[in-house]
Amino acid sequence: PYTQAGRLENGVYIPSTARDVAQQGAKTARLVKQVDPHILGGAPARTDVLGMPMDPATAVSDVDRDRATGDAWNPTLLALAGADFDFFVLHIYDFSSTTDRVRLADQVAQTIDQLRALGGTQGFAVTEFGTLFDSDTQLNALISADFVRVAAEHGVLANLRHILIEDQPSGLFASSGAIL
Repeated sequence: PYTQAGRLENGVYIPSTARDVAQQGAKTARLVKQVDPHILGGAPARTDVLGMPMDPATAVSDVDRDRATGDAWNPTLLALAGADFDFFVLHIYDFSSTTDRVRLADQVAQTIDQLRALGGTQGFAVTEFGTLFDSDTQLNALISADFVRVAAEHGVLANLRHILIEDQPSGLFASSGAIL
């Protein structure tokens, strides 16, 4: 069974703590680089998502909070896997319908600066970003163009949209669907 907050190993549920994600990420990256050292690999950063402000230096995941590990996500990734991953993976969304959505790219730039302040040498990749509403509008085109600006200014690998396949034309994400 799939869960975002854990994995199954030999039938045993293992929570996705910062420490476990760092250890599994480092192990996977080393194995992949044995096959081809040119393949780049990323690790998921804990960042301001959905307008919930957090400091990337001190942010603790819900799993680590529930288990009382005290491990701040991004510093733990850097300490345990920093030598093995090439970039932080950023997912930035705003599901509101306010005009603040136009600041998504600036949030990415601020997050990059905050993560760089932690001292790692990793790059950055924005593999998902967006809004829930207005995906098929001029506003979304402007938000996307602003992401391109930030990616160029900061040397960020970026996808303009994650590929979404929507099988219902009237579905919630139909206007975001790359394939309908």
